[in-house]
Amino acid sequence: MEAFAQQVNRQRKGIGEYALGNVHKTAAFAPVEITDWSVVVNVPSEEFTAPADFIRNLIIMAGLISLILASAFFYFFARYSTRP
Repeated sequence: MEAFAQQVNRQRKGIGEYALGNVHKTAAFAPVEITDWSVVVNVPSEEFTAPADFIRNLIIMAGLISLILASAFFYFFARYSTRP
């Protein structure tokens, strides 16, 4: 967490990760020039990546279902077209 605090103290904008206890967090920070303070907003990393994980899983499931349906279609098509 010290490296993250040093980034915030340098008065730069950015995103960083740190662990607080056993919880890994992602945080965004930016300086407020008028007050010489910095604003830090943090969220647990699992919550931050949840939408991307959901979309990844959805795409994998759609791909597997498409593969199974295409395989079944081509199997029955080949079987039907090779009958005497």
